Amino acid sequence: NMVKVCFITGQEDSIDVPADTPEAFWRVYLPGKALGEAVILGHRKAIDRALKADVVWIYEPTCSAAASLADVARQMGKKVIVDFSEDPWRRAEADRAYMSIRMDGLERALDKADALVAATPSLIPIFEEYGPTYLAETVIPLGPEWKPVPPKNPPLLGWWSDGRQKFGFELVADDIREVLTRRPDTKMAH
Repeated sequence: NMVKVCFITGQEDSIDVPADTPEAFWRVYLPGKALGEAVILGHRKAIDRALKADVVWIYEPTCSAAASLADVARQMGKKVIVDFSEDPWRRAEADRAYMSIRMDGLERALDKADALVAATPSLIPIFEEYGPTYLAETVIPLGPEWKPVPPKNPPLLGWWSDGRQKFGFELVADDIREVLTRRPDTKMAH
């Protein structure tokens, strides 16, 4: 008898505008689709579909919807796995009320987790106090459909952020400075 796993992404509590991040798409949503079931919170019937599985695998559970899903799944006797590709306590959202809601959702989901999964070895010690923590590194498949093209001239260097984070850019600033120094024709877009 095969165990059914549903992979869940999406951290917006909005049915009208469900959204998620690029890393959620590559890390959880696409592999989840290939392995069986993957849903995005906020999409129609996502919760119902997730609760049909034996295991719910929730990526970055930092909202009320993700925490509630973890709670209901545990009440139904299902296993809950939570997955992280960042340290959520380091995000330091500029909006304190929003950050408080996210951290409440995080703590509630962690409390219901049977196991945790981290994308990098450095994240494992951060989550070990909450339960068994395993490494599952992100793999971006580059099959024959992947057709890289030379950059447009001038090259464009992109930085993605939703503007709420106060930290993070300093971690890549030196590398960006090096690229911009070596290639003065490069433009940067944020």
